[in-house]
Amino acid sequence: MSTVPPLPPPLRPALPAAAYTDPARLPAERARLFGPAWAPVGHAAELPGPGSLRAHRHAGWPLILLRDEAGTFRCFGDVCPHRGGYVLDPDEALEGQARLRCRVHGWRFDLRGRLTASPGFCAEADAARALSPGLEGCGLPARPAAEAHGLLWVWAAEGPAPALADWLGPLGPALEARGLAALRPRRRARHRLACDWKVYVENYLEGYHIPHAHPALAAELHLPGYRVRPLGPGWLHEAPTRPGAKSEGFWAWIWPAAALNAYDGGASLERIQPAGPGLTEIDYLYLAPEGQPEADFEATLALSARTTAEDQALCERVMQNLQSGLAQQVGLSPRHEGAVADFQARVAAGMGAPGPT
Repeated sequence: MSTVPPLPPPLRPALPAAAYTDPARLPAERARLFGPAWAPVGHAAELPGPGSLRAHRHAGWPLILLRDEAGTFRCFGDVCPHRGGYVLDPDEALEGQARLRCRVHGWRFDLRGRLTASPGFCAEADAARALSPGLEGCGLPARPAAEAHGLLWVWAAEGPAPALADWLGPLGPALEARGLAALRPRRRARHRLACDWKVYVENYLEGYHIPHAHPALAAELHLPGYRVRPLGPGWLHEAPTRPGAKSEGFWAWIWPAAALNAYDGGASLERIQPAGPGLTEIDYLYLAPEGQPEADFEATLALSARTTAEDQALCERVMQNLQSGLAQQVGLSPRHEGAVADFQARVAAGMGAPGPT
């Protein structure tokens, strides 16, 4: 007589509803979770040569992404040391620049972030437009920056950062195998969602909802073969695809809130950003092979847009339920939601709260 092995118990949730609905948490989450982590912020081809500049916002930090005179990728906070002025407008991109200039009072910086001129600040500087006394050594706040696997990466927290290769671990070779460096930026898209960023991340981290919420995507996948496994500072989703599918059945999530999605020879870099209490912004950068026909690219966009719209409706309703005071978390599926449990435990630990026991 055969015996049926006992089922594993549900995983214990590590976060209460208040973790998603309390607006006072957001500044600490930015500082403790988003700051000390390598974040992919764009594709290397978006900065094609020396003097290329691009404005970027990461979890509320205004950043300047640039290549210096030697072509080295650098990152600075877009905050003038004088009175908080700025160099670039939102989403602005410039090429062939030899210097940076604050738009408020005209202070100038070289491509390594060093202050080179403070015109009109003191009488001694008026004529020569040179540095005023006492301002030597001032500059834009630098942040660690790295370029790898065709992507640009920044570390938003102050202080030293671990080597990117060490931080990525086995996730690095998985990204390298996608051939991202050979792809080219094709289009950007943004979506604003009325939910906490963690609600969206948790939705991304499990395929449990796909047959119920994503009929078009589900039709492209062989769902019994869907697998989610830990990989370095993230989790990798893999699923066999059916003939003619636009999705490649490859989704890599990177702690705390970025992802790479593979589509029909291309990919999308997805950044999940807190935009305020109860608000999330999803920023997509779509990458495509050189010469991909427009019709094929548009078909990829259509699948992505439909899936995002379905996720938005789902996540916003979940957020409303969390705010209602009625939500109870009875447990997480040991088969489908191990990545969710891991994410919640990391968030709890990063915020100084004990995880599940």
